[in-house]
Amino acid sequence: GLVTMVMKISQKRTAYSIFKINSWAVLSMLLAMSSFNWDKNIADYNLANPQPNVIDIAYLLELSDDVLPALNEKKELMNKEFYIPRSRRIRTVNAGDYFYDRVQKFINEQEGYSQLSWNYPDEQIYKYFSEHEVKER
Repeated sequence: GLVTMVMKISQKRTAYSIFKINSWAVLSMLLAMSSFNWDKNIADYNLANPQPNVIDIAYLLELSDDVLPALNEKKELMNKEFYIPRSRRIRTVNAGDYFYDRVQKFINEQEGYSQLSWNYPDEQIYKYFSEHEVKER
């Protein structure tokens, strides 16, 4: 925005040309930012923490299904209890049981989808869990 404002003053551009340049800049930024899987990056960064007792496993379990394979690799962190505040009453849940339920729900949803619902990231996660067994605690 600041660069285009300087261009407007120094090159005597119209407001329309500045609007057009800024619109392309916003669109490019949105495309660049949406090309990353932010949930997976967040989970990988948090799981790389050398102190496993400070990892907020409740937060990681609330991220999208894209983080399930990364969480499965760090199964030793799933022995914690955490609160679910979104339910009508706050209840304590075991992280391992919650993770197992999330994986089973994901697998059941994928098996129930038609070809019209197919997408590549979900297919990769489904293949991962087809090859790696998830045991109930």
